[in-house]
Amino acid sequence: MKGKQRDDELLMALYEYRGLTVKQIKEVFYSDSTCYVYRRMHLLKKQGLVESQPIIGERGKKVGAFYYLTEKGLDRLEQQGLIERTRRARENKPSGRRLPYIVSRNELYTQLSPYGWKFVDGRDYKAQYQMNRGAMLKGGLIRSDGKEYAVYILEKNTREKTIKRMVNEINNSRLTNLFIFCHSQDVYNRIKQEDIRQMEVNLLPFQRGIKLLRRFHSEEEWLKLFRRYGEVIPVQNKFLFGKYLIRTSDGRELYLCNCLLNDVQALNWLLRYTYERYRQDGRGVLLLKWEGQDIGMERQRGYEHVEIVELTRDELMM
Repeated sequence: MKGKQRDDELLMALYEYRGLTVKQIKEVFYSDSTCYVYRRMHLLKKQGLVESQPIIGERGKKVGAFYYLTEKGLDRLEQQGLIERTRRARENKPSGRRLPYIVSRNELYTQLSPYGWKFVDGRDYKAQYQMNRGAMLKGGLIRSDGKEYAVYILEKNTREKTIKRMVNEINNSRLTNLFIFCHSQDVYNRIKQEDIRQMEVNLLPFQRGIKLLRRFHSEEEWLKLFRRYGEVIPVQNKFLFGKYLIRTSDGRELYLCNCLLNDVQALNWLLRYTYERYRQDGRGVLLLKWEGQDIGMERQRGYEHVEIVELTRDELMM
């Protein structure tokens, strides 16, 4: 990629995502070295196209730099026909309070876009679903085969009232498929107790979630994993915890419950498939989870018909 073209694509990304860190810029645009990224950004800054602000860590020390577009940078994109001016540079620059959320959201973009995921900015996604501009929704992720997910991100210090606000927002929206990324185990545990009433609610630790989505970026990638256990057959599962049957080499048929993305709704539906219902239906369940993942099913009595398979990182090829 030629230097000027790559610079223009970087400026466009700074416009679309309101800015990027040095690490994120290196991930997508300049894989040569971090030193090269700093030199390149210094040049763009000298040309007046970008500005930067420090990223302050939990201990009050600078841990990085965040680059965003200037008015001149916006002018360049407009002059080249890459954008139609809809906002000024000051409207695009995130405030200090919002910066951690922007950095987390953009981590999804930089880590997942090389694997076919497309990130939709929160402003556009909120407009698409007719949600208030102040909604907590961070944007949307679109899988390489087109399936869409709404994205929420909860930081380490998320307060209880913020969690309640998010749950209320989701339950009163038209959203169906969700990723809720959590930056701490405490927040993750608290969210698991909430009653979120949407079709698919995937609750994920932030870094593990990114690794899983890099590996499973389409339905075909999931099917490759499922085929390790037998023939995969689509099924209308009236119990709603999965959409496939596995026919094993010995002829058994098992409903597949894929918990690797920690879909809490699928788990809720699975709990209704009691031993009595299993006796009536005749099919057991194959449940997939990652190593060390606590889904609660292990401690439930009366679910001997559920076979739990715990996959290691190597088995998941993460």
